[in-house]
Amino acid sequence: MAGRLARAGFDVTLLEKNGSAGGRMRSEVFGDSAPGLQGHRFDTGPSLLLFPDKYREAFAALGAKMEDHVTLARVAPTAMRVHFAEDWSTLDLLYDSEAMRRQLEEVEPGAGQRYFRWLGEARASLDLGLKAFIEQDSTSALDFVDLTRVGPLALAVNPILLLGPQTWQLATHFKTEKVKALFSYQHLYVGLRPQNAPGVFSLLAATELTDGIWYPVGGFATVRDGLQRVVEAHGVKLKLGAEVSAILVDETASSATNAMTGEQETTSRRRARGVRLAGGEELSADVVVANPDLPYVYEELLAGQYAGVAEESAVLNDDLEYSCGMIEFCWALKEPLPQLTQHNVFLGNDYDKSWDRPGTAKDFNTRHSFNFYVHRPSYTDGSCAPPGEDNIMIEFPIANAQERAAAAAKAGVPMESDAE
Repeated sequence: MAGRLARAGFDVTLLEKNGSAGGRMRSEVFGDSAPGLQGHRFDTGPSLLLFPDKYREAFAALGAKMEDHVTLARVAPTAMRVHFAEDWSTLDLLYDSEAMRRQLEEVEPGAGQRYFRWLGEARASLDLGLKAFIEQDSTSALDFVDLTRVGPLALAVNPILLLGPQTWQLATHFKTEKVKALFSYQHLYVGLRPQNAPGVFSLLAATELTDGIWYPVGGFATVRDGLQRVVEAHGVKLKLGAEVSAILVDETASSATNAMTGEQETTSRRRARGVRLAGGEELSADVVVANPDLPYVYEELLAGQYAGVAEESAVLNDDLEYSCGMIEFCWALKEPLPQLTQHNVFLGNDYDKSWDRPGTAKDFNTRHSFNFYVHRPSYTDGSCAPPGEDNIMIEFPIANAQERAAAAAKAGVPMESDAE
């Protein structure tokens, strides 16, 4: 966004609270302080890259080629490995259609042929659903019944299976929980559950199987650095360590005579005029583009300064169901772990309950295990660890703040005490 505005002639200053740009897109390196030594690199934000053409479009919009700044490697031959706690078996997400068919037949006779029918529907969800829902904003439930948007998709895939839970859709093709899990684990890293995520989310599995899962060689920081070089070349001024504490808003009033009643009416108009940094400094602006999570913008940066639609949206945010929280472990290892691929999902021994998010300490004292994700980038990029060594990042989903507060209240303990 900053680069596009600068290229259009705007004078753009990008404010970043951290010591480097990129927000959540970060790579951390440990153990490389001595000259010539290779450390352990961890991608602490995104760890897999989907839709590479969207990244190419972002660079192209700024007059640059992504390939001049970022080298992408396809995660292959195994895109993802799913580990099942119930019997310690595994299933792989494979690009090779025939190998995929044989693997499924061993688990569920007939599933190999049904896989191709499911993949066709999932690919239709990707090709048509991307345009109808992902690339366009949906502002109301009516958008989901707008024939101009959903018509082409509804002709290709049963609308009930598109909008109903993905578990319904998968049940029309597969019988065993293992096979269903292989095509729905993606909800783990987007913070959803297959029991309540709409069937259209099969598009995630479709893009992984057909377009592929990719990884930027050198870590995700290379994507950040490449974009930073390009936008700065267009004149964007980057200010690091500049945490914004408030968006400053001016209110102006105007009066007019109502043509119907003849009465004088006053209306007010609010307009952003700049921002205040955490240190108290104020910066003026004609336009403010806020990139943090939208609820944070309303509740913190615009606290008490919004009205009308923005205020209604802020109230609505309180009632929305948010994604999960996450505990992340980064482990540097002295020996490699060849039994892991780059992307690994571990599913608990009770498929339905394993999607529950622990919200209190007592939730871990249960007979079933929870789902989690393990990233091992050395499968594709050996530069992430010293020769003969390895590193893995483990992401463990937990209840978000809303869910933890509700769980603590139900357990009769303060949320803060429970977290300790």
